Amino acid sequence: APAAHSLQRPAPALSGSTQPASDAYSDSEMWNAVIGSTGLTAQWLQSHGFTPGSKALEQLHALLNGNTAITSTGTGVKHIAFGPQGSTPHVTTDGAPTLSTHERYVNATLPTGGMAGDSVLLRWRNMSNNQIMDISAQTLPSGTDSAMPLWMYSPSDWAPGRYRVEVLTPNADLALQAAGEFVIATSESSVTSFSYHATAQQLSGSP
Repeated sequence: APAAHSLQRPAPALSGSTQPASDAYSDSEMWNAVIGSTGLTAQWLQSHGFTPGSKALEQLHALLNGNTAITSTGTGVKHIAFGPQGSTPHVTTDGAPTLSTHERYVNATLPTGGMAGDSVLLRWRNMSNNQIMDISAQTLPSGTDSAMPLWMYSPSDWAPGRYRVEVLTPNADLALQAAGEFVIATSESSVTSFSYHATAQQLSGSP
């Protein structure tokens, strides 16, 4: 099971999702915003170099703004696969499965081969309105080629749109290590086969 700070909380927008640029804030304001708006603890932040007054904290604070995109020009970014709860996630044809608004858990798997360090940073973002849903840290498994489960839970229906989960290095580089996207459908007729709606129909025998 995912370690501390895994994505088990409901998915409200972070209070910092519409914040202006980091240079408009003092060091203490940025520190308090990161502590208050994410699942990151002061101990974890300090042990990974995100200390008050540091460039690392300033860059992390900027990620509270949903308009701050994370891109990579490298070829080593891993793809996050999505799948049904309790089953092995897989990469769909276009890499972005379409799920039902009635999903409760969106489940994914991160291949961790080649990843260094003790943990990774995760950012879940609604790309349709640029709201940040969650920023947290997750401990890497001990196996060198282990797959790490990721999930986001919502107690209510998801808003239709396109969503993205990003995996970053837990240091000042905040380098993109992996990413994946999924779509919440406006119509139940177009969902991917493993979605909540499609699975429920299969179990009930409905067409």
